[in-house]
Amino acid sequence: MSTTRFLPRWAAILACLLAFSSTAAAQTKTVTFSLDDVWLLPDISDPLDPPLQMTGTFKWTYPVGQFENGSGEFLDLFIPWYGTDIQELAINIDMSSIEFVKRPPITTTDLDITLAFLSDLDANAPSFFDPVTSLFEIQQFGVTHQGHVIQGAVMPDPPLTMTLSGSCPNFTVQVDNATRLDKVALLRADNLGNFTIPNGKPCAGTRLGLSGNVAIASVLNTNAFGQASMSATVPPQVCGVVFLQVLDLATCRVSQTLRLL
Repeated sequence: MSTTRFLPRWAAILACLLAFSSTAAAQTKTVTFSLDDVWLLPDISDPLDPPLQMTGTFKWTYPVGQFENGSGEFLDLFIPWYGTDIQELAINIDMSSIEFVKRPPITTTDLDITLAFLSDLDANAPSFFDPVTSLFEIQQFGVTHQGHVIQGAVMPDPPLTMTLSGSCPNFTVQVDNATRLDKVALLRADNLGNFTIPNGKPCAGTRLGLSGNVAIASVLNTNAFGQASMSATVPPQVCGVVFLQVLDLATCRVSQTLRLL
């Protein structure tokens, strides 16, 4: 847990932190998904071999109100018989499937995986893979592993949450369900609103629940469980007039807004 002091309103943020400007930008949202219980069975090439698990997380960023027009990007990935090198793969994520192909040149490893959904990708529910049409073929050092993805789904991660405890001017902020071992920004403003982070800033295009005078109060490091906490003391005149919100700097997800009381 870290401890800090908020600066007075006339000097809202530490000199080393950057306030957001009020320039408008396209409004977007981001949902983070995890590969859940995904197993690759080499039943075509090696019928007697056991299945191996594939893991990973990706973010889906979309215009507000147009989830189907989003785009996906993997944040981490492990593929059996291949490894973790995302940069060597061409990955296409759409509403009906996820496809992985090894980029040229093909050297000691080649790869072609299709994870086909039974129903379209959903921000609020798991999307299960079709065990018939979800197929893989992975070649490594001349050995081919080929078969079906026999089970699994993509699961939307639980929402990013912020909890306040204590009583202003002395209080503690607790953050849960953030990206593990990364950073979150604690944002502050004098009012609620729908401010959009402008181009050129971290998480540009993300819509907040705060007004346009948004400032960064602090940046926190998350632990291996996606948690962070901070104890703070503010001037008494800040109590009741400041609103807080947390921004995940890895995925650009936002928490709910809370008034500092």
